Amino acid sequence: MLRLWPESLRVGLFPGHCWLQGRRAAIGNSLWCASPAGSVDLLRAFETLLDGRTNELVKGSRIALTVSDSLAAIILLPWQESLRSPAERENYARILFDKQGINVTDNWVMRTAVRSFRATGIAYAFSREWLTELAEIVKARKLRLGFVLPITAAAYFGRQGNRRGARTLVLLQEENRTSALIFSRGKLLSRDVEPVTSSDHQSGERLLRRIVASYDDIARVVNWSTNPPEQTKIPEFISQCLPNAETRLLRRGAWN
Repeated sequence: MLRLWPESLRVGLFPGHCWLQGRRAAIGNSLWCASPAGSVDLLRAFETLLDGRTNELVKGSRIALTVSDSLAAIILLPWQESLRSPAERENYARILFDKQGINVTDNWVMRTAVRSFRATGIAYAFSREWLTELAEIVKARKLRLGFVLPITAAAYFGRQGNRRGARTLVLLQEENRTSALIFSRGKLLSRDVEPVTSSDHQSGERLLRRIVASYDDIARVVNWSTNPPEQTKIPEFISQCLPNAETRLLRRGAWN
């Protein structure tokens, strides 16, 4: 009898687009699932995604989730020499969240990270109730929850901003928003977000015009989108705003 071993499953959970990917051929192709923007609706889409592959998911497999930034509160942490412990960083993050009108209480689950010395860090927080229900969905199907990252945090931890000597723009395109992370020598400099209103092109152009006004030496653009591969191409607004930058596309599951 062929024994099937647990594996690592990569799941994307975004408004309009959800997918599940694994090593086996049976689930090697992503499963697209239409999903509304609400956090509860996305949980229902997640259930639909898993239940559509019930016979193909091996008990004990580990799920790594990359999710929409709309599901989390996210803030950058400018470097502070006096902060030594995770607890001090969390208190610092709460102060910065408060300044943005976000009260991160015990009803939230927060994580902070600083990737390199004297560099800008990041903090992100999920609703504890939402995260608990997510974990219960996974447990009920005898799977294991590995990690849950908003796409901005996944990009922060990724390698795409690490190229030395090149100021890099990492562009994250969701159905309802476009986010931009600016890196220099592997260190995060800034983050900007533009909601998608009338069109992807107009929103992306507004975002890049703001960025170019502050950073006129961007040499490289890394573009990521929730769209399935057959619908993904480099947006025209990148070449319009940054005609001399090297641009490359990332596959949808790159951040896992």
